[in-house]
Amino acid sequence: MVELVDTRDLKSLDPKRSCGFESRSRHYYHGMMIMRFFHNYILPLLFIPALLLSVSSCGSGSYDVTIDGHLLHMNQGKFFVFSPDGAIAAIDTITVTGGRFTYETDLRHDGTLVIVFPNFKTLAVFVERDCDIDIKGDASQLKDVEVKGTKLNEEFTEWRKEMSSKADKEVEKNARQYVREHPDSPVARWMRMKYMREEDHPAIGEPLPRFTTVDVDGHLVSHEQLTQGNTLIVVWSSWNYDSQNAVRRASNIMRGADGRKIDHTLAICLDAEVSKCRSIRRSQNTDNVIHICDGKMLDSPLLKTFGLSSFPANILLKNGVVTARNVPTAKLSSL
Repeated sequence: MVELVDTRDLKSLDPKRSCGFESRSRHYYHGMMIMRFFHNYILPLLFIPALLLSVSSCGSGSYDVTIDGHLLHMNQGKFFVFSPDGAIAAIDTITVTGGRFTYETDLRHDGTLVIVFPNFKTLAVFVERDCDIDIKGDASQLKDVEVKGTKLNEEFTEWRKEMSSKADKEVEKNARQYVREHPDSPVARWMRMKYMREEDHPAIGEPLPRFTTVDVDGHLVSHEQLTQGNTLIVVWSSWNYDSQNAVRRASNIMRGADGRKIDHTLAICLDAEVSKCRSIRRSQNTDNVIHICDGKMLDSPLLKTFGLSSFPANILLKNGVVTARNVPTAKLSSL
């Protein structure tokens, strides 16, 4: 315990005793005042920058991943970016200036981001928390664009370059081999969606599998509702124009606008947010279509039930039996 000394009681001492009690008490008093000043004023000033530093390192100013890009033969423009496995919640945009761009975002989890270029070509980027990504290449040769920053991106870049000159069947064959060897890899999930046609189950001539689900309005939907007349099952998303066009085309056919008839359309939305699906349904006037959105995206049980792994995709049925699969959107009206 520190004992404080009152110097008023020492004033009667000989002032000439410079090394006596008064000197020692004065030194002690001054020392205490300095310590008190340091504690009350200096320490807070030293603490504030440390506090600000700690806030900035884990607050809104920091991001889980940063993607830097430099593309030749492209001066400025905008890209869309989305995540097929829900790594980010919604569609975002990337602005390109002078062929360069920087995109920063927080992640729900490690996963896949897909950059959509103005010509609707896509580039998959596999993101991990605290691992920044670097993209370089020629905008006119997207197959050869290099994506670096993680082992998965570098492996996939090499695979894309090897496949760039091969025919589609050879690419699919190599994709299937990769999926067999790395079934749980995010790269394998993207390859199933991008390069591999789904196994034809149910195949043409087979009945629609039994299922029960609910639509975006909470109404029960089952296979029994699709066993009478002509039915189209289509997979769509807010980030894929062709798939949205297929839903609109089916809706028009059901109204008789295209001169052909579809009795039922079941549209499986791959968006993570049901509200997004409802919003697009209203804006495109497709209320006569049964919309399903369970928020599970590529893990939706209905995709497995119908053997749908590629995207976009569709199935045509007559009286509950499969008559065609993956019909191009432009040919839906002529069936």
